[in-house]
Amino acid sequence: MAAPETISILDITGKWVMNKTLSDNPDELLGLQGVGLITRKIIGVVTITQGIKHFKDENGVEHVDNDQSFAGGLASTKEERIYSNVTTEHADHLYGPMKNTSWRCPVADIEHEYLKTGWTEDTIKHGTLRTVSVSDVAKGNIKQWTADQVWGFELIEGERRYTRRIKFTGPDGEGVEIRMVHNYLGPLA
Repeated sequence: MAAPETISILDITGKWVMNKTLSDNPDELLGLQGVGLITRKIIGVVTITQGIKHFKDENGVEHVDNDQSFAGGLASTKEERIYSNVTTEHADHLYGPMKNTSWRCPVADIEHEYLKTGWTEDTIKHGTLRTVSVSDVAKGNIKQWTADQVWGFELIEGERRYTRRIKFTGPDGEGVEIRMVHNYLGPLA
């Protein structure tokens, strides 16, 4: 389902499910991150749902808390991103330890053409949600990688969709660009 007009990049709170038909296949990227073959195959076939809570704290700092669940018994993940351009640490069972730097980023400030194209006017007006994640090899991550993610809204097949574009650099300099497209399921319960 397309995103309603009441939801914008200023508040993406809601339930979202990855649309695998419209999204690029993440298998190569996941493999370069060190995610095992069996787990990647499970991710390739199960439904991936995200419960996103987007808010500002008492100091006006933007946050996005994301509870991601996988049908089929794969353990869920939780990310709490703080959009203050300060590096924070995160670790989960899929990607291992990493360092994330998140900020609201004007489209004009994005360097990579793939990451700056396709956004709706409201995303261009208010800026994207951007995170650069780097694996933390010193804390046990087995592979060195960087993922530059930009979140916003795009028109896809005539419908307004919440998307994430990723420019990924793997351990040996491999470059992967993927887009993940999401269907809106409704408000958080």
